[in-house]
Amino acid sequence: MDELYRLTLTPYYNDEVLSQLEYSPTNSRDKLNSKRIVEGFLSSVMTLPRSEILRVYIANDDSLYSYTRTPNDMPDLATYAESSWYNEAKETTKPLFIEPHMERVYGEKPTTVFSVVRQLRSKNDNSKTIGVVKVDADYSGISKICNKINLNAGGLLLIVNSQNQVLYRSAPIPSGLEDAMADGNKIGQSGTITLNGQKYLVNVLSLSNYSITDCFLIEDALLTSAWKELTDFCTSCAGGVSDANFSHAVYQSVFCLLGKEQTITQDTMPVIKMAKEYINQHFCESISLSEVADYCNVNSSYLSNLFHKQLGISYSKYLMQIRMERAVAYLKDSPETKIYEIGEKLGFVSTKHFISVFKKYYGVSPTTYQKEQRES
Repeated sequence: MDELYRLTLTPYYNDEVLSQLEYSPTNSRDKLNSKRIVEGFLSSVMTLPRSEILRVYIANDDSLYSYTRTPNDMPDLATYAESSWYNEAKETTKPLFIEPHMERVYGEKPTTVFSVVRQLRSKNDNSKTIGVVKVDADYSGISKICNKINLNAGGLLLIVNSQNQVLYRSAPIPSGLEDAMADGNKIGQSGTITLNGQKYLVNVLSLSNYSITDCFLIEDALLTSAWKELTDFCTSCAGGVSDANFSHAVYQSVFCLLGKEQTITQDTMPVIKMAKEYINQHFCESISLSEVADYCNVNSSYLSNLFHKQLGISYSKYLMQIRMERAVAYLKDSPETKIYEIGEKLGFVSTKHFISVFKKYYGVSPTTYQKEQRES
C-alpha cells in the first residue's frame, strides 16, 4: 500500500512532467512530445515497484498517459473522463481508494484489482488542478499475505485507510465495530475493547495512509499470559524496543499464544524490509548507513551486519546496486537525457564519479550504453 501511495506522488518530483500537464499541447507534434516525456517518466518509476503493481495512468481533460505491465488496459480507458474515480479525484486533495473489483488483466480470466487515485496540482498555482494519477494493483498481493495469518475463532484482521475505508478484512466485522466505523470513528490505539459483551485484544499499527488492526477474541487469563510474553521479549532486547518493533511484538506474542508456535527474536523484525524501502525512496540523496539505521530504530553496526547476513552484500554496495539499476532504466527509457542529468538524479556528486562507477559495473561507459540503446 505504501508503494501505491508513493507512486501517486512521484509526478511532483519531475518538473518537466508537471509542465506538460499544466500547459496542454495544441498540435500533433507537441502532443507526441508530451506523450514521450510523460510516458517515459512513468516507465522509469515502474522499474522497481512490486510485481503486484500493474498499471499507472496520468490523466487530465486533454490527455491520458499510461504505462502498463499487462496486456489489458483499464476497462474505462476510452471513457475515463466520465468515470467516477476521475471526477471525484478532481474535487478532493485526499487520495481515493477504489475497492477490489474484477477486471480482465492478463486474459479472459478476471483478476481482482484495486486502485489508488490522487489529484495533481500545479506547483506554480496550488489552487489549480492539472491532472489525476491512478495506480492499479493486483489485490492478491494483500490477500495472499493476510490469508496466511491463522486467527482464532472470533479473531479479525483489518486494514483500513485514512478515509476509514476497509481495504482488507479477514472475516465479517462485528456489528458494534461496523456501526462505530460507519459513524466515522476509528480504533486509534492498541488495548482492549468490548463489543456486544465480548472482550477483544486490539493491536493497531498506524502508518501514514492507513492502519492495520488485529482484533483477537480473548479471555482475561490469555491477556495476562500474552502480556507476560511481550514484557519478557522487551526485557531481552538490548538497547530498548522501538515503536515499530513494539507493535510487531504485540502481534507476535498474541499470535504465538493463539496456536502459531513461533519464537520472538529481533531477527523476526522487518528491519531489512524497512531499510530497503527507505533506500528505494531516497537513493537519489546522500544517505548514510547511520541515517537508514535511525529510520529503522537500530544502530549502524547491527544494520550493517544484517545486510551482510541477509542480503550477502554491504550497505554501500546495495545502495550502489539500486542506483545502477535506475541508471540503466533512465538510459533505456530516456535515451536523449544528458549523462550529467542522470548522474545528478541518482545522487552522484560528480559526472566523473557516475561514469566511473557505471563502467565498473557494466563494462562500458553510460555514453556508450546510451548510444547502443539509440541504435537498437
